[in-house]
Amino acid sequence: MISKKRLLWVNALVIIPLLLTACGPAATPPPPTVDVNALYTQAAVTMVAQLTANAPTFTPTVAATNTPVPSLTPLGGALPTLPPLATLPPLFTPTNAASSGPDKAMYITQSPADYESVTTGKVFNIIWRLRNTGTTTWTTNYVYRFYAAVNKIPTAANGYNLPVNVPPNGEVDLKVVATAPGTPGTYDTQWVITNPDGVNFSL
Repeated sequence: MISKKRLLWVNALVIIPLLLTACGPAATPPPPTVDVNALYTQAAVTMVAQLTANAPTFTPTVAATNTPVPSLTPLGGALPTLPPLATLPPLFTPTNAASSGPDKAMYITQSPADYESVTTGKVFNIIWRLRNTGTTTWTTNYVYRFYAAVNKIPTAANGYNLPVNVPPNGEVDLKVVATAPGTPGTYDTQWVITNPDGVNFSL
């Protein structure tokens, strides 16, 4: 049985809005329910897929006319003040705090960066760099694997062994090969690290 209280959770979020005026963006699904007792590391990746089709431009032709243009009449009173548009942050904010323990990790960096553009259908790598802040060496028998998603980013595999042994204070890049979906929408993927005893470990 996997203990949810010992959890390393790396999360990637890909937003692919439709950039054509003929169709609106897909509705953003609600974020996944998170166990408040779980400790996790989260790395958010937000990307915008660009539609590469070159739509023909239409230049309207306006016939000349002698009709005079009516003058504009100012509106009476003060114009209403509109509230500013909300800036949506990534679903999760990575934390760099680390604690001691046999199997512990600290999030260092992530690639691609938040809000980096990715063309629809493009194959790309999601890379999380983590530091071993525990007291044990992570061996190649440790695995990082797909854990959950609301609308999953397509990936080449659902799990990988660690590429190298990682001693305490060492760092490792965890790579996931993914494909930007061709359908506009919001996509995510959540991964955990599991030790040879089947335990997911946390910060």
